[in-house]
Formats: sequence, C-alpha cells, structure tokens
Amino acid sequence: MFSETRKIKICFMLHSAYPLFNPNCKRVFGGAEVNLFYLAKYLSKKGLYDIEFYVGDYGQNDEEHYDGITVKKIKYTNMDKYNTMHYFLSKNLHLFKTLISNKSDVIINSTSGVLIGMIVLCSKFIKRKKVIFRISSDSNIDMKHARAKGLKFYLLYRLGLFNSDVIVSQTEKQKSELKKKLGLDSTIIKNGFFIDNNIDITNKKHILWVSRAVDMKRPELFIRLAEECPEEQFVIIIPGNDPVKDRAREQASKLKNIKLLDYVEFFQIQKYFDEAKLFVNTSEFEGFPNSFIQACLGKTPILSFNVNPDEFLTKNNIGFCCNDDFDLALKFIKDLDSEKIKVYGNNGIKYIQENHDIEKNALKYEEIIKKLLK
Repeated sequence: MFSETRKIKICFMLHSAYPLFNPNCKRVFGGAEVNLFYLAKYLSKKGLYDIEFYVGDYGQNDEEHYDGITVKKIKYTNMDKYNTMHYFLSKNLHLFKTLISNKSDVIINSTSGVLIGMIVLCSKFIKRKKVIFRISSDSNIDMKHARAKGLKFYLLYRLGLFNSDVIVSQTEKQKSELKKKLGLDSTIIKNGFFIDNNIDITNKKHILWVSRAVDMKRPELFIRLAEECPEEQFVIIIPGNDPVKDRAREQASKLKNIKLLDYVEFFQIQKYFDEAKLFVNTSEFEGFPNSFIQACLGKTPILSFNVNPDEFLTKNNIGFCCNDDFDLALKFIKDLDSEKIKVYGNNGIKYIQENHDIEKNALKYEEIIKKLLK
C-alpha cells in the first residue's frame, strides 16, 4: 500500500538512453529511449515524483543528475570494454544487486530481452515492486523472433512479458496482436513529444532518411531512390558502426545528389526534418517510429515502404505507404509539389497535436501508476 504523504518513486531502466542525457556521448540509441527520456523529463518537471533512470556503462560517473532526474549507471554493461567471462558474471551480479536494493515503487522498461525478465524476477517477485513494460516494436510480440536470439533471451523475455503488471502498446495493431497471439492485455499509449507549433516550412529543400545502421532499416532502397531522382537532393543520417553503414557509404559516394552524415546530435536533428520536403522510411518493420513524429512536427510528408501503423499515413492523409513497391514510391516523389507538401504537412502537425502531446500521454502513465499503487 502506497503512502500519499511522500512522492511516488519511479524508476526507468533502459541501457542505451544515456546519450540523451549527455550529448557528449555519441553512442547510438533508438525510439524507445527517446520516448522514455521524454516521459521521465516531463514527470520530473511536475515535481510530484522522484525519478531515477538506470542506463548502461559508458564510462560515466556512477550517479549523475540532469534536470531533476537521478541517472545511475548499471556497471559492466559496455560489451566493447567488458567482454570476458569475469565481467559477464560481474555484470549480472551488479544488476541483481541493483534491482534488489532499488527502492522505487514502479519500474518502467521498454526493451525486449534479458533485462525485463530480470526486473520481473528481482523487483516484482522478490521485492514486490510494480512493473510496466512498453512494447517498442512489433517484433516484441513475435516469440519466434525471441527464440532466435537464444534460450536465455527467450526465457527471460517471456518471463518478463507475461508477468509485467501492465503492458503498454503503441498501436491498435500491437494491442490486437498481443491479445490474439499471446493472450495478453495491454493499454495503448502513443509516443509523447514536446510540440513546437511555430515551424517555418518555407525552406523545404531535401529528401531525408534517418535511422540506425542495421539490415532491417534497408538504407540501400533510399540510395536507389536518389539514383533514380538526380534532380532532387537527398540526405541520409545513419549513426552506428556496421557493415550496413559501410555499404551505404560506398553506394552514396557514387552519387552527387546525396549527402551522408555519420551522426547528428538528437537535439539538433529536428532542423533536418523541418527543412525536408519528404521523409522516407524503408524499414521492414517497426512499432510507431519516432521519426514519423519528428517528420510531422516539421510539417514534412512521409513516404514509407512498409511501416504504416494503424494505417495512420493514409487515414490522416500525411503521406503514402507503397507496400514495398519501388515504382510506386518513385511515382510519389515525382508527383510531389509544394501544394501537396503543404497539405500533408498541415495534416501531420494536426495529427501530432491530437495524438502525441507529451502532456496528454504522460497523464495516461500517471493514471496507470496510481491505480497500481492503490
């Protein structure tokens, strides 16, 4: 039973979120990290909660403070540095101690795998804490995908997923698939962003692609678009170190109309969306990409090859999903003009205001937390 005489203690756990707190750390992170970072930041500003955020080991201090959030390091989680059996044991021991000693009322996580299993095992089963798990991608619902990552991954992920107190899904599709395939209920809470309504859309000049360097993002399709549209300027922002990036760099170097950027600080990247006449997503699958929200915030139309969560692009007339038909994608680009950009862009910002305002969506988390602690 929670005492209302003290602040609710909320703990976020996500290894790759540290670069969002410290821009000097140039490591890669994804949409799940952005979503929980914004949620933690908003809740901290309300002054009603004690917020802790556990992150991976990037060589930083054990404890740091950012805007009222206590950021703590889970030691030995840097596999580039700690990749021996000794450190493997040390990492797991430290994680166990961290979870057992944690004094939070609620723990929130958004990554499929070992961590959510350990959180449930230690924090819920042993310490009787409440656990919220947020689905970060449609692949989180695919148990075959989890099995392919090894027995330990599968067993701990399944333990965590099936025993979290609340599961948060991003889309109607995820909610439906969770129930149909796994018999699990979930609550839909869309990604929340801070919204700037004063975007200047007079300087739309390039076609943009932004994502991590992994195979399922398929940057080669974007580069092929650039090859087929020599009259347009293309910008590809692809952080990370991977053979996928090496191939993309080699392919892009042969074209005069494409600029490849290795890394842009997250809080500087919005201007690329604001200045884009079109944002292109070539991923095989995702949840609800934060890049879609960033495009809409910049009043920028979206062309997606395969990802169209809950048909939001077409239902809201924000862009086009070509269903992996390259010729249709090409035609959409060729037919795009300033009037269409304006219409798609205005529809996009309207959709974000109605569905992805951090204030409205954070309130849904607050309601869940208060119900759990009654």
